[in-house]
Amino acid sequence: MTAKQEQKSALVVLDLVTLAQFLGKRVFRTVDDATFDAVVSRNDLLISAFAVKELPAFIVNLELTGLLRGLNPRLSRPLLSDEALAAGTMIAKHGPSGFEKSDLQARLQARGVEKLYVTGFSTDNAVKKTIADAEALGYQAIAVSDAALARNSATQERQIREFHEVISAKGLLRALE
Repeated sequence: MTAKQEQKSALVVLDLVTLAQFLGKRVFRTVDDATFDAVVSRNDLLISAFAVKELPAFIVNLELTGLLRGLNPRLSRPLLSDEALAAGTMIAKHGPSGFEKSDLQARLQARGVEKLYVTGFSTDNAVKKTIADAEALGYQAIAVSDAALARNSATQERQIREFHEVISAKGLLRALE
């Protein structure tokens, strides 16, 4: 990645919160602790690498409202490390896409971002819809295959194949060196 390309890049991390972990483990019953923890760890590394390069990393989480918020406010607790949370910029969204009723677009424009690397939960919902919206808005959107997680491994593999551009976390970290 050239310095100019790097300068216009941002990381968008979606919905790595306790609710996502709960859904993966208890509702879908297909996401084990080790898999979820590995995805969170890769996102911690990516956020740190973006911070070192002084590139924006946006941590975009669904803002729980109404009954869900009242039932258990801990459901929206981020799973990322304290260091990653401090290095990233938190943004609330109000739908699956990171762009839905959020200020993500305004923040990207303010930073002159042209390329997004998108990660998080779930690949087949939030990541997919954020990438679709990003492309519709004119951004180059790249899924980070092993820093995103779908409801199950078959869905993950299928969805990753459907994205226009994909990179691994290791490949992205190398590109940032």
